[in-house]
Amino acid sequence: MRTRILWLLTLALAACKPTPSPPPTPPAPKVTVSQPVQREVMEWDEYTGRTEAVETVEVRARVGGYLEIINFKDGTKVKKGDLLFAIDPRPYRAELDRAEAELQQARARLELAKNELARADKLFRARAISEEEFDTRSKGLREAHAAVRSAVAAVDAARLNVEFTQVRAPISGRIGRRLITEGNLVNGGSGGATVLATIVSIDPVYVYFDADEQSILKYRALAREGKRASARYHQIPVELGLANEADFPHKGYIDYVDPRIDPTTGTGRGRGVFPNPDDDLSPGFYARVRIPGSGRYP
Repeated sequence: MRTRILWLLTLALAACKPTPSPPPTPPAPKVTVSQPVQREVMEWDEYTGRTEAVETVEVRARVGGYLEIINFKDGTKVKKGDLLFAIDPRPYRAELDRAEAELQQARARLELAKNELARADKLFRARAISEEEFDTRSKGLREAHAAVRSAVAAVDAARLNVEFTQVRAPISGRIGRRLITEGNLVNGGSGGATVLATIVSIDPVYVYFDADEQSILKYRALAREGKRASARYHQIPVELGLANEADFPHKGYIDYVDPRIDPTTGTGRGRGVFPNPDDDLSPGFYARVRIPGSGRYP
């Protein structure tokens, strides 16, 4: 009886407890809706290559002699026409003086031949000299004219040799180190002339790269279908990145494609041209290049 009373009291106490309220409903999450962006894209094909100078010139002496002056600092920029080296000009000036003196003699002989022919013409008309004598005077005048032309050519050659004693920059660019020092004798002429220094042009620069045969066939197919211009006939864009650059910040164009495929490697060579006003691209750099590998599509 007591147990049943306790059980009833327990039920009564449980019935008297308040019913817990349900937890609050969380707010709806915020959702950002973005519309898809539609634009034209183009696939790119990447290759590796090397930068090269557009112009490279070995500065050589055109006349031989004693090297007197070196007028540049190794590795600096030079402009076309700048004086780089000076060779002792005295022997060539002496030769010029001699040639000019011989020219004066030839001109004097020409005047004499003209006068003699004029007198011979009067005497021949008066039948005072023979026809043979008149012909001799006429030939003497022609010989005098030829001697003057020869003397003028000798003067021009001697004057050129004097000018060649001053070795000037044939192009603008950056010059390398001097390959010979002052006080040495240098050889001139077309064969065996002494190399004095090397100049490479700076702006623009070339980048040569090789594309595989399958890619070349793909590009030609795209050109036939009108989806991509052919690099053989148009200047298509090309982009370049150096070894320390993650992207391709340098923009240029392709101006040359080799007309043949190398049968040994199965590749064709292309050439890109890149502006280089800040001299960031030096000849010989490793370069990553990319060119359009498809046409533009949405």
